[in-house]
Amino acid sequence: MSRRTVLIPVDGSEHSEKAFDWYCDHLCKDEDMLLVVHCIEMPPMPEKRFPYAYDYYGEWRAEADKQRTKGKVLLHHFGATCKQKGIEHRLILKDERPDHTIINVANEEKADLIVIGARGLGTLRRTVLGSVSDFVVHHSPVAVTVVPPEAWRHHYPHQHTGSLEELEKRERTKTC
Repeated sequence: MSRRTVLIPVDGSEHSEKAFDWYCDHLCKDEDMLLVVHCIEMPPMPEKRFPYAYDYYGEWRAEADKQRTKGKVLLHHFGATCKQKGIEHRLILKDERPDHTIINVANEEKADLIVIGARGLGTLRRTVLGSVSDFVVHHSPVAVTVVPPEAWRHHYPHQHTGSLEELEKRERTKTC
């Protein structure tokens, strides 16, 4: 079998945790290479300090270090889970916006698939705030699997929530 490279962006939310778990439960293959990506979006540095400003660079640097440490801890958690499950993986920490970075890493690493969690924003909030999963779906060079939030299951109870094997069995036995 050929090796498949799967990219999963994580941000510490229950949605990214669910996407990771869904991959492990439904898609994971022994020959997969899993790329677990975490992005730290830091605020830009101001060009000039105001006379009344604090030591902004020092504060910014401390916040950047804090966010990197949190990112490393988060990736360590996913790395430990991968190791426990026997999944070959690489952990990637980037100091960049998640939307474009996910696409760039997918291109650079020649990913075959992206598995991403969705928060379940409504149309208006997604339009105003933007959505990383929406951006990835529309700009990805490869297939994207969006794992919906648990709340969507209450709105769409007819959708199948079991394993892929159960779905295939149900489809084979379905009559018109």
